[in-house]
Amino acid sequence: SSTTELSKISAIQSGIVSDVAALAKDMSKYTHGQDEMKVLLEKLLLEMKTKNSAS
Repeated sequence: SSTTELSKISAIQSGIVSDVAALAKDMSKYTHGQDEMKVLLEKLLLEMKTKNSAS
């Protein structure tokens, strides 16, 4: 049914969100001068969160 598809999609999305969050944490630990990348990742996270709560 469509409900199963939706829950699959949201599970994938939240998996991606946590991966990106972990990546951002790692990057802030190991890199210097990559603040732009971190900002982009945080924007992406926010976008996905708002999309998830909207649906």
